[in-house]
Amino acid sequence: MDYKIFKNMLQLYIKKNQILNLILFVAVITIVSYGVTYNTPVLKGLNVEIVNYFYEVLVNISIGYVVSLIFYVLVVCPSQAKL
Repeated sequence: MDYKIFKNMLQLYIKKNQILNLILFVAVITIVSYGVTYNTPVLKGLNVEIVNYFYEVLVNISIGYVVSLIFYVLVVCPSQAKL
């Protein structure tokens, strides 16, 4: 693929999908924060098992979103750029 075509396609994606990129940023921050804070203690008064369960669910949803967005970028964006 030519560099100019890739650059134009990337600029078009960034302009058209700002909300998707914002959600991607939040998802990546969630995944990274889970990895960093995995072994840290929970605040007093909170049940560790419940907090870890919901945090893991949130991380799994974030990973699913990142994978879905990668699929979207690889399949849908090139076909939109051709139109």
